[in-house]
Amino acid sequence: MKSMTVGIAIAMFATGCASNRDRVMKRATFDLNCPADQLDVQVLDKAWAGDELAWGVRGCGKQTTYLLAPAGQIVQNSELQPAK
Repeated sequence: MKSMTVGIAIAMFATGCASNRDRVMKRATFDLNCPADQLDVQVLDKAWAGDELAWGVRGCGKQTTYLLAPAGQIVQNSELQPAK
Protein backbone atom coordinates (compact mmCIF):
# COMPACT_ATOMS: atom_id res chain seq x y z
CA MET A 1 0.00 0.00 0.00
CA LYS A 2 2.85 2.37 0.84
CA SER A 3 4.42 1.93 -2.61
CA MET A 4 1.06 2.70 -4.23
CA THR A 5 0.81 5.96 -2.26
CA VAL A 6 4.34 6.91 -3.29
CA GLY A 7 3.50 6.06 -6.91
CA ILE A 8 0.43 8.28 -6.84
CA ALA A 9 2.45 11.14 -5.32
CA ILE A 10 5.11 10.76 -8.01
CA ALA A 11 2.46 10.73 -10.76
CA MET A 12 0.87 13.87 -9.33
CA PHE A 13 4.25 15.60 -9.18
CA ALA A 14 5.09 14.53 -12.73
CA THR A 15 1.87 15.97 -14.15
CA GLY A 16 2.69 19.21 -12.36
CA CYS A 17 5.93 19.46 -14.33
CA ALA A 18 4.09 20.78 -17.38
CA SER A 19 3.68 24.44 -16.61
CA ASN A 20 0.21 25.86 -16.22
CA ARG A 21 1.05 28.18 -19.11
CA ASP A 22 1.67 25.11 -21.30
CA ARG A 23 -1.65 23.65 -20.16
CA VAL A 24 -3.41 26.95 -21.02
CA MET A 25 -1.82 26.89 -24.49
CA LYS A 26 -2.98 23.33 -25.07
CA ARG A 27 -6.57 24.19 -24.08
CA ALA A 28 -6.56 27.42 -26.09
CA THR A 29 -5.34 25.78 -29.30
CA PHE A 30 -8.40 23.54 -29.08
CA ASP A 31 -10.94 26.10 -27.83
CA LEU A 32 -9.91 28.84 -30.27
CA ASN A 33 -9.18 26.33 -33.06
CA CYS A 34 -5.90 28.15 -33.56
CA PRO A 35 -2.27 26.94 -33.85
CA ALA A 36 -0.12 27.59 -30.77
CA ASP A 37 2.32 29.76 -32.73
CA GLN A 38 -0.54 32.20 -33.44
CA LEU A 39 -1.62 32.55 -29.79
CA ASP A 40 -0.70 35.39 -27.46
CA VAL A 41 -0.98 34.47 -23.76
CA GLN A 42 -0.96 37.18 -21.09
CA VAL A 43 -0.96 36.60 -17.34
CA LEU A 44 -3.91 38.51 -15.88
CA ASP A 45 -3.57 37.62 -12.18
CA LYS A 46 -1.02 36.10 -9.80
CA ALA A 47 -1.20 34.80 -6.24
CA TRP A 48 0.84 36.47 -3.51
CA ALA A 49 3.44 33.70 -3.95
CA GLY A 50 3.78 34.52 -7.63
CA ASP A 51 1.81 31.56 -8.99
CA GLU A 52 -0.11 32.43 -12.15
CA LEU A 53 -3.88 32.21 -11.58
CA ALA A 54 -5.53 33.74 -14.66
CA TRP A 55 -4.60 34.13 -18.31
CA GLY A 56 -5.99 35.96 -21.31
CA VAL A 57 -5.44 34.32 -24.69
CA ARG A 58 -5.83 35.91 -28.13
CA GLY A 59 -5.41 34.27 -31.49
CA CYS A 60 -7.01 33.78 -34.90
CA GLY A 61 -9.30 36.76 -34.31
CA LYS A 62 -10.71 35.42 -31.01
CA GLN A 63 -9.99 35.79 -27.31
CA THR A 64 -10.97 34.14 -24.03
CA THR A 65 -9.78 33.83 -20.43
CA TYR A 66 -8.68 30.86 -18.35
CA LEU A 67 -8.41 30.33 -14.60
CA LEU A 68 -6.52 27.89 -12.43
CA ALA A 69 -9.29 26.17 -10.46
CA PRO A 70 -8.75 25.14 -6.80
CA ALA A 71 -8.37 21.48 -7.81
CA GLY A 72 -5.62 22.40 -10.27
CA GLN A 73 -7.58 22.27 -13.52
CA ILE A 74 -7.31 24.95 -16.16
CA VAL A 75 -10.84 26.13 -16.92
CA GLN A 76 -12.16 28.52 -19.54
CA ASN A 77 -13.71 31.48 -17.73
CA SER A 78 -15.37 33.38 -20.57
CA GLU A 79 -17.13 32.82 -23.84
CA LEU A 80 -15.07 33.22 -27.00
CA GLN A 81 -15.11 36.86 -28.05
CA PRO A 82 -13.80 38.69 -31.11
CA ALA A 83 -10.23 39.81 -30.34
CA LYS A 84 -9.89 43.47 -29.45
